[in-house]
Amino acid sequence: MNKLGVAYNLFTGIELLEHSIKCIRKEVDYICVVYSLTSHRGEEPKNSFIDELIEIKPKGLINEIIEYIPDKNKSAKENETLQRNLGLQKCKENKCTHFATMDVDEMYMFDEFKKAKDDIYLNKYDMTACQMLSYYKYDTIIVDPPEEYYVPFIYKINNIDRFEEKGFPVIVDGTRKYTIGKYKLYKRDELQMHHFTYVRKDIREKLKHSCTFTDEEKINKIEAHYKRFNRFNDDKILTFHGYSNFKKINSRFNIKLKYD
Repeated sequence: MNKLGVAYNLFTGIELLEHSIKCIRKEVDYICVVYSLTSHRGEEPKNSFIDELIEIKPKGLINEIIEYIPDKNKSAKENETLQRNLGLQKCKENKCTHFATMDVDEMYMFDEFKKAKDDIYLNKYDMTACQMLSYYKYDTIIVDPPEEYYVPFIYKINNIDRFEEKGFPVIVDGTRKYTIGKYKLYKRDELQMHHFTYVRKDIREKLKHSCTFTDEEKINKIEAHYKRFNRFNDDKILTFHGYSNFKKINSRFNIKLKYD
């Protein structure tokens, strides 16, 4: 009997967690949230999210909440990988046969998620991945053209108990690399991850605590552009990759954040 477990990594972006879980909850057997009270660099968040996290659990969306304490002697990337490893272990303990590691700003269309999961079970894939659409400030603004890299989707759990920096058929986040085996890369018209990477109540918290964003001057510049960005008047957005075009789309997830 197949059983799918999903483990969320949480430090910032609590305002998106419930939205993400609701997208997939009906097709997932076990969900845990692995949170940290300090960043992977040992910094504390500006606002505590624990009360909000605890309020979500009684809604039947989360099976288990686990704290991860970063190792100050390890790099931010190593700590992020260890946090994902903890989620993997919890899924194995709960007898899951398949596993996905997710961040709170990652969404899937329910029908696409279900169809892909059924395809994975039927064809016995060991690893799958898909491409993504990146959102900016609103759930109606996406980066255009979309990025070409991939995000790992569902893995089959085997005797490997941790993520490792090993070879992978496409470019993916190094903290999510697992054994390959028989794999499938989904086409955009089959499955996409909707990445709300630049949708936050406090974009600075997201940027400064990321494993990949370390340039303070660039963070300041992105934050300033983000705060003044007007979807009706501006013709460019600014991300860590530089200025980019964007496209307006219809809302798919009904995520409306209130900005200061």
